[in-house]
Amino acid sequence: SGNPLHIRPGTPRPQPSAMVCADLVARLERRSALPIPSCEDPGRDCGPLPPAVLRVAEGSQRLGGQLRAFVATVVRVRTVPELREECRLCELPAGGQKEELVERITDAISGFSKGDPGDACGSTPKRRRLSLKSPETPQPEPRLPQKRRLSVKSREPSPPSKERLLSVRRLSGPRRRLSGGSACGESP
Repeated sequence: SGNPLHIRPGTPRPQPSAMVCADLVARLERRSALPIPSCEDPGRDCGPLPPAVLRVAEGSQRLGGQLRAFVATVVRVRTVPELREECRLCELPAGGQKEELVERITDAISGFSKGDPGDACGSTPKRRRLSLKSPETPQPEPRLPQKRRLSVKSREPSPPSKERLLSVRRLSGPRRRLSGGSACGESP
């Protein structure tokens, strides 16, 4: 028994190269481990790393993509005839399958949200220009609210008005009334 290692009979003897590799790995791990920063270390930042620098273009593109996906989801709920009518109102081609119509409307709406009025839907109401009034301009008289008249409905059905027959958008669902105009963006 001149062997300094006492190994049980039947167990394989470890190879010297495996022992050297394990020792080398342990030494490298110890060497590469950085000490934990403390507040007393001069010139060393403590605490969590600062957040990454935000880039305006990346954020805008990401938000634009999310907005586009949201608009597409909302528009996709509509039926094909409603989408075609919306395309006609936006002066877009109204032919094609539902996904093509959704894509056109989404492009038009996303163009509007980017501030590019050339791509936007033409049915949006235009804003009035604000102008400065001269000091000599007389103040307008205050308007009194109009009283509603109550009427008794007759039993005979009245013929439908022309305005109701032509307005398909009013049939598609409730719309908010814009100040100074009707739900379809028409002038009063």
